[in-house]
Amino acid sequence: MKSACCVNKMSEFAFDFGFVQLLNVISYTFCFSRYISRYTAH
Repeated sequence: MKSACCVNKMSEFAFDFGFVQLLNVISYTFCFSRYISRYTAH
């Protein structure tokens, strides 16, 4: 599976970074919406 090591590592790193960024955005939006809903509920 790891044929071209250098290229594989680079693409793997890019994928991981993008995935982490996506997770950050999702969690931030989730927390923000929960915060808003809690404020509007009370």
